[in-house]
Formats: sequence, C-alpha cells, structure tokens
Amino acid sequence: MNNYFVYELKSEWFHPQPPLSSFPTIECLHVSHVLNSSYKIRISKQYEEYAIFQYVLKGKGRFFVNGDKFDLHSGEGFIVNTSHKDFYYDYPEGESEVMEVLWIRFGGSVSSKMIEELYNQYGHKIKLPLDYGLIPQLIERLSARTIHTNQSQSENTFLAMKIIHNIHNSLEKNLGEKPPPVIQEVLKLIYNNETTFFQVQDLAQHCDVSREYLSRLFKAHMKESLYDYIINLKLQLVVQKLTFGKDSLQDIADQLGFSSKAHLHALFKNRFKISPLKYRRKSS
Repeated sequence: MNNYFVYELKSEWFHPQPPLSSFPTIECLHVSHVLNSSYKIRISKQYEEYAIFQYVLKGKGRFFVNGDKFDLHSGEGFIVNTSHKDFYYDYPEGESEVMEVLWIRFGGSVSSKMIEELYNQYGHKIKLPLDYGLIPQLIERLSARTIHTNQSQSENTFLAMKIIHNIHNSLEKNLGEKPPPVIQEVLKLIYNNETTFFQVQDLAQHCDVSREYLSRLFKAHMKESLYDYIINLKLQLVVQKLTFGKDSLQDIADQLGFSSKAHLHALFKNRFKISPLKYRRKSS
C-alpha cells in the first residue's frame, strides 16, 4: 500500500513528485443545520472523484456505505471517496433535534489516496474531540472567516494536510474515546497552543500532578510517551510548513515554540535522518 502521509517521509512521496495541483486542497468547508427527514445525499456517477469528511457537531446523523449503516452522534463523523458509488448519508427518521454538521470537500488526487488509505485501514467512521484540537480550530476559523480569505494555494494545502493528519492521528490512537480528565487537559493545552513547546514538567505542574504520574498515565492511554507525543506533533507541523510554505527555518522554529533553530534542526534530523533544508529541497 502506498503511504501518502508526508511526515513519514516515504520515498513514494518524492519519486515522482506529484504536481502541485494534485496536492490536497480544501474546495468546500461549511457548517449546515438540518431538520428534515427527507434530507439525503447520495453521490451519483456524474460526480468527479473527491474525498469527503463530514462531522456531527450536534444532533444525530446516519451514514451508509457498501450496505453497512453507521449511526453518527455528536463528536462522530465519516470519511469517504466519491469513487464509492454505494454510499449516502441522511437525517434519521423520527429525530426532532437539529443536526449540525461540519462538511469538508477535499480536492487533489493525493487527498483521495490519503483518505482511501485511512478508511481501508481503520474504517469509514471516525471520532474527534469536540472541545480541543482540530474541530474547535476549524469552527473558530469559519467564524472569523479566515478560510479562503486571501489564502494562497500553499496555505490552503497546509490546512488540508493538517486536517487529514488530525484525522489520521485520531484513528491511529483512538482519540475519540475520552481519556481521563488529566489527559484531556494536557491534550487541550498542547493542541490549543501551537506556539508553545511544552515540557512534561510544566504540564504536570499545570495539572497539579507529579511528572511520573502524568507520564505513566499518558503512556497507558495514548500508547506513547508524552515527550514523544509532543515531539512528533511538532515535527508533523514542521514537515507541513517545509513542504507547503516558504517561511525560513528560524521563522518556523519561532512559530512552533522551539527554543532555537538548532533545536528544531537536531530533533528533525534525529527523527527523519535528513536535515530540514535537505527535506525542503527534495519536496520542492
């Protein structure tokens, strides 16, 4: 199976390099309010192929694919490609609560391949936290009308990649299942403060627990150490900025809270066995 997740730095990503037009983009992103039992969306054969992410903010929805039915509650959604002709989603009969959904249509052939990899490995249904991370960030950007407003193609692609990677991380680590309150608080701090490079001790003090207790609890629920989680999340953002942006390494270090450009360089090279600038040259 090809791996199109750029932060894994697989050779398939570079050879051959896809044209910029094939990279993921956000073609449509909006929030809809539905209170109609006749509401049903079915993709017909006249549609071009693209990837869809729909997420229920409030109420209930349903998603059908290949004869399987998935009930969707608040905090749940689905991913699919329109190449799946046998799928549709609707408003459940008998419901009286307004269904509020976040809907994203991705463009670019790479996004379709990435989404396909995800549902082939994990299934179509996903869970994402409502109160921290990707979903509140998207709602905030929609409210502020900062999506598609004077947004360059590289900025659009960066946001699309960020969304897909958040979906990937959620599926891989099963983040939809609520961890203990202490871990929830830690994740909120990390995801809502991208410009800060948290130390484990600082997070422990904020949560009024010992470093040892927090580290043990985090690894038990997230399947990796808190330190590694922070590093991997930061490096994913670095890779996306190097690939789709033009900021200098120093600017990226400042934006993501690294103590210095040298700090970023050392962590990146240790993780990926290639320097950040060599990676940028390869991916450009």
